[in-house]
Parts: sequence; C-alpha cells; structure tokens
Amino acid sequence: ASDVYKRQLIDYIGEQDKKNLVRVIQKAADTGQPQGFINQESGVKGRAEVIQSRALSTQEAGKKDSVRECKTIRQSIILKDKREIIESIVLCKGLDGWS
Repeated sequence: ASDVYKRQLIDYIGEQDKKNLVRVIQKAADTGQPQGFINQESGVKGRAEVIQSRALSTQEAGKKDSVRECKTIRQSIILKDKREIIESIVLCKGLDGWS
C-alpha cells in the first residue's frame, strides 16, 4: 500500500473527541485564543490555535463583492500512547458561522 490513503487527524480519534475538537476549533476561531481539551476516558488531549488571520475578498456572481474573515488554525491531538498529530485547517466566516 502507498501513502495515497494518508490518514487525517480525525481518523485517529473517537466521536466524543471529534466533538471536543470541533468545539475548541470553533472557540479558537471566535476568540483568537488557544483552546484545548482533555478527555480522561480516552486519554486524548486536543488543542487548537489561530496561527494566521486574513481578510479575503469574495466575488460571487450577481452579488456585491464582500470580504470574508479567514483564519488558519493549527489543530493538534496527543493520543493516549503519546503520539502527537498536527494539522492546519483554514476556516472562513460566513453567515452561518465558521466553516
């Protein structure tokens, strides 16, 4: 097998830790402050921090040009066996929040 099927950070954690990670990512995006969680049951620790903020202009057909706030967030988890997995994602703020 090759690295074509590269695993993503969320592939390493269970449903509760995925929910915890989403929560801290959203809070980090909202506040600009690093956020974290520790799940005593699974032994997983997670962290999210904004490493870059920028405004991107959006051009949609038939609509006025606007600017969207986008943030690059570094998310990291430490598994029970002490392995650390780090990924960066970009979220942009829309009418329904960060996505």
